[in-house]
Amino acid sequence: YEVEDSRGAVIQLGVLDDAGATVFLSPKIPLKDTWLRPRLREVQKLLEGYLGVCQEMGTGPRVSALAETIIALHGRAGAAIESLPSGYGHAARWQQITAETEVLRGEAARAAREVAFVRGATAAQVAAGQLPDFIVWNRPWMSTMNYYTAPDPAAVKPRVYLFGVPGEYEPASFAVTASRDLTDVKVTVTDLALGGATIPKDNIDVRVVKCWLQSGRGPTKEPGRKYLVPELLVKDDRADLVGPRPDVRLTGDPVTNIEKDASRQFWLTVRVPAGTPAGLYTGTITVAPGNAPAQTLQLQVKVLGLQLNAPTQRYCIYYRGALAGTGPETTTEDLMRLDLQNIQQHGFDQATMYEPPEGLERALALRKTLSMAGATPYSMHGVAGEDVEAFVQGITRKYAGTEAPELLYFNPYLDEPSSPGLLEQAKAFASVVKAGGGKVMLTIDREYARLCGDAVDALNYDVQGSGFRDYVVAVLKATEQPDPRPESYYWQCLAEDPTVNRFFAGFYLYKSRLDGICPNAFQYLAGNADPYDDFGGQSVLRPHMVTYPSTNGPVDTVQWEAMREGRDDLRYLVTLQALMAEARAYSTDPRVAEQLRLAEAENDLVLKTLQADHVLSLSMLAPEWYQQHRWEVAVRILRLQEALAATAARPAAPPTITPPPGTGVAEPSVAPVAPAVTPGGAQG
Repeated sequence: YEVEDSRGAVIQLGVLDDAGATVFLSPKIPLKDTWLRPRLREVQKLLEGYLGVCQEMGTGPRVSALAETIIALHGRAGAAIESLPSGYGHAARWQQITAETEVLRGEAARAAREVAFVRGATAAQVAAGQLPDFIVWNRPWMSTMNYYTAPDPAAVKPRVYLFGVPGEYEPASFAVTASRDLTDVKVTVTDLALGGATIPKDNIDVRVVKCWLQSGRGPTKEPGRKYLVPELLVKDDRADLVGPRPDVRLTGDPVTNIEKDASRQFWLTVRVPAGTPAGLYTGTITVAPGNAPAQTLQLQVKVLGLQLNAPTQRYCIYYRGALAGTGPETTTEDLMRLDLQNIQQHGFDQATMYEPPEGLERALALRKTLSMAGATPYSMHGVAGEDVEAFVQGITRKYAGTEAPELLYFNPYLDEPSSPGLLEQAKAFASVVKAGGGKVMLTIDREYARLCGDAVDALNYDVQGSGFRDYVVAVLKATEQPDPRPESYYWQCLAEDPTVNRFFAGFYLYKSRLDGICPNAFQYLAGNADPYDDFGGQSVLRPHMVTYPSTNGPVDTVQWEAMREGRDDLRYLVTLQALMAEARAYSTDPRVAEQLRLAEAENDLVLKTLQADHVLSLSMLAPEWYQQHRWEVAVRILRLQEALAATAARPAAPPTITPPPGTGVAEPSVAPVAPAVTPGGAQG
């Protein structure tokens, strides 16, 4: 809502649908000054949090003075609330109170910064009335920040905590805020130890999050707009990145400069080695500027004693790199290997192939060496229409009986048919491919999918398509039968919001019951010449990048790491489902029955919280929700394992139990392990 006129005293509220049409328009409503109470109470709530931090720090002149300042600000906000009349006000009064509120916010922010630096100071610095050169504070990795994000006083703690399982990659992050200019700030880590067991420091990758200007937050450029976006995970954010494939350092320790009053976010990815014993592993992170004393904080990794099942859902991503040809996305075999290995490390089974026919044999051989199996979408953009049948026949004969992945042919020029005529062309292409012995994948709106009969073999939907949400709702409500063909969905995964990619790659896939995902895209120039230039060129589209090209391999991003976390969310959920299926055979044991009840309650809570309408879920779920339910699911797995391991009725080897149809869960293969679970949760 907004004030309609600077002289008026009314507001009007409207609701628009996806097409921009007005579906609701309220009458003009007179403003009430009391509607501003929530804004002032929000300021009070922030101040109460800062005061709580002061109280935790104890007594002392500096702390006492800070507390008095915060109490005075809280009183001013309270007085402003009391001054609000209960009746209708005037726009001028509304604007006056809004301005006063912004002044209070500014003073509260300055107090918060001082509280944070006092909390991060040593006792000697506080006694001498000095502040440290910089402070280190926790920042949840899903809560993105830029170089000007202020420190959270409550987050100034001397440790970073995360949990994971053997074989898992798990992220965490922390931030550094400077009170003066810092140069050559280097971050190093030690091995993590628990008794004689270790997680080597080589398994801990530390990056600095590079913020840069972008022309939009979605697929298209927004002329005249500039957004400072945290995105790239690099070793040095000071270098300007220019050109189609710059030289970007991806190994070694991260180094950066931090200006006075500015912040940097550092990103850790811990790979827990397979076979690591359960327990709490501890090491040290050192933040060492070139012109100031170093500081250390503790890194704690809680390794859980469980094995995660692999989901049966397929993970494929649009990949356009090609070994043959001369286009802008042509690459070398070494660089393609680095791309595909990176894709595998993020949990994906396959990637589309945009390889011209003359490079197909080499590209398939490379994927074979990497053990990339399963159906692979193959673009036919390089095959003339009259040659399609013969080409498919040749491929079918050549690779019959070999370990080469099955190809799903698609024509990118006929994907997403938007009219009956285009749908008929897509069906005609499919019939030619089938005549050659091949199978066809079609990206299509669900409404058109109903009209294509059995012409295609696999379907891929746009989550923004007009019929997609209705179809998912209908399948979940059992008012429509799911399509018998493999079904996946895609979304534009370039948006620098980790919540979106984690949601679609994990929890929503679990909710939707579809067979897989195929997000767009790993790297796609979209008509632009320079992937690192969001403003140049004639294309209205932004470069579609979930990673960026470099001479040393792909440069990861915060949204790409979130994709891997989404798949891990699904792994935790299907592992819980498999254990629940096994536990039902032993539910006469009261311990098993109780833990089964709790596990089913958590599973039901997740499913009921997730909405089939993904727009609603994305607007409802805070970043903390994902981590909290990851932890709750993990606890339920561990407790159920303990109960199953203790029951006398259970044989040494668990029986094979087929889960209910439609759950997408592999047969249970979790060995009984009974580690201790301590409180702490996702946030430690």
